[in-house]
Amino acid sequence: MMTEELWWGRTPNPARFQRDVLEQVELENSVVLNFPGDVPWRSVFISMLQNSLHQTSATRDFLVIEAPYERDSKKRMEPGEFILKNHCEQWVYDNYWPTQTYGQYLASKPVTLHQMYIYVKGIHRDECEAWFQFVRDYLESFPENAQHAVFLLEVQCSSVSGYRQLTFLNYQDYVSDYDGLMLCLAVTAPLRCSSTQKQYIAEIADHIAGENVEQAGQLADEGVALAQSPLETVGTLFADYGYNSEDLEKRVHAAVWEAQIKIIFPKMEQFRSAFIRKHHEKLMGVMPVRNSNGETIYEPDELELGTLYFICNTKCHVEQKDYEKLRSYREARNKLAHWDILSYEDMQSLGLL
Repeated sequence: MMTEELWWGRTPNPARFQRDVLEQVELENSVVLNFPGDVPWRSVFISMLQNSLHQTSATRDFLVIEAPYERDSKKRMEPGEFILKNHCEQWVYDNYWPTQTYGQYLASKPVTLHQMYIYVKGIHRDECEAWFQFVRDYLESFPENAQHAVFLLEVQCSSVSGYRQLTFLNYQDYVSDYDGLMLCLAVTAPLRCSSTQKQYIAEIADHIAGENVEQAGQLADEGVALAQSPLETVGTLFADYGYNSEDLEKRVHAAVWEAQIKIIFPKMEQFRSAFIRKHHEKLMGVMPVRNSNGETIYEPDELELGTLYFICNTKCHVEQKDYEKLRSYREARNKLAHWDILSYEDMQSLGLL
């Protein structure tokens, strides 16, 4: 499945939004889709809606219209006039007389639009009210249970009030920042690597892309290469797609560090706990000790990696392989504690990925 299909079909909240839109349209309710300006893969959303509706209603066509917009309000064409002029037979447009609104007039004519789903893309915020009024007048002119067009109005506005004929669905009520990470996890799921590595790749992709979900999906799709050579991989992808690469090295470093703190650091804590359990009796024999802050530690469970290393280097001797592993984990932890990052090879050799 393509990344864009994972977003709209498998990522829980975007998929729920699409299902709710589909449910309203199948009930022949016209809907207002309130989108922010940067909805990922909008064309795929429209195509998936069209395919789903085609399966449930073979009698209705799906018409996609790009809403016109003129900055000069004096030059703007009313939505109803635009529909009549561009999507009706010439005689329907020619016979209009302004004793009725465009919506009322259109409803009174035997036009094929009554049998359509009409998706209107990119309605400018200055034109929202005009489109709402047109659709309201159109729908109110039909007797109950009469067949009429079902409109899907794609807008960027705060709310719809006073239009009982329209169902308002706000994309941002469904989708949150967390959904970008969910997508990255879905993209990495088929990879042939450990679950920890999949999560690590997803975290890097999500941190670098921020709110840009399409970019996050593309980065996650780079797979293990993103974990192995993050800066090189991201630089190549950004160049290929023309993304802004300003401060890219800092962004990648910060993203990798965040991912290592979230995914790798807890595994270091697991090692510390396991090391203490294994050598608990020996460690108890040298208690109490002072840590680097001058605090007195009475219980082995409270020992940090640095203090453990000091004790095992001076007072509490353990097997050489355990000591070497402790030293490596201490060095790795110190790197993260000082805003440095671990190489892919280091994490592999320590069993952290």
